[in-house]
Amino acid sequence: MTSEIFAGARSAGRTVLDEPAAKRVLAAYGLPVPRGVTVAPGAKLELGGLAGPFVAKLISPDASHKSDVGGVRLGLADAAAASAAVRELETLARDNRLRLDGVLVEEMAPPGVELVVG
Repeated sequence: MTSEIFAGARSAGRTVLDEPAAKRVLAAYGLPVPRGVTVAPGAKLELGGLAGPFVAKLISPDASHKSDVGGVRLGLADAAAASAAVRELETLARDNRLRLDGVLVEEMAPPGVELVVG
């Protein structure tokens, strides 16, 4: 499974996995990752049983460090707030001429130790 994820990134000309792909790799190795959904540009947010609070994150090959461009919204209490954040991030991408692959909406992880892999 992970080989297909890496092959897909290579075939798209990417040298970095986007966050949803990276989390699929981590999950394939048994590491816990927050539950989430990817919202395609312009699509309606469907949470599919996820529980808030939520975080929304820009998915763009032009912004691998999404917080540097303001591409993260934290503490979204409910579906309405998450949906509004998705639209905000789409506008942010358009206004900054960033290619937009979508928006990742996840259940916020509880406080604890974070792992950053580069």
